[in-house]
Amino acid sequence: MENLRTLFKKLSGRQNSPIVGHDGTCQEALGIETLGGVCTTMIKKGSLVPCRVTETLSTAADRQAHIEINVFRGVGDKVADTHPLGVYKLIGIPLTDAGRPKIYLSFEITRMRDIYLTAELESSKEKLQVEKYLNK
Repeated sequence: MENLRTLFKKLSGRQNSPIVGHDGTCQEALGIETLGGVCTTMIKKGSLVPCRVTETLSTAADRQAHIEINVFRGVGDKVADTHPLGVYKLIGIPLTDAGRPKIYLSFEITRMRDIYLTAELESSKEKLQVEKYLNK
């Protein structure tokens, strides 16, 4: 489980995530990059905290051992319209045909304003390792 709070502290200089306002709602959307530079919103602006959102992903190539997840904040249909936060790798994906492994990717914001990124395989419920790959 990767705690993104440290990254948000670096960006804002504040103790709590700038994503969550004093009113307990998300001040900005949180999303990931999908094919073609599209920003897919995971947690919408205005969402009440705590919240958890899960999307199903899969591999794009045969025998793909990991997936890179580019995380962005802000509202926009394209990543060029948002602000990059970092790149994370999902590690431990079974080597099989493209599109076969189904992976649940979840973003969670807790009452304490901690933000988590987790991933698990649909078939076995096995947790995948989430590793920070690159800071933006």
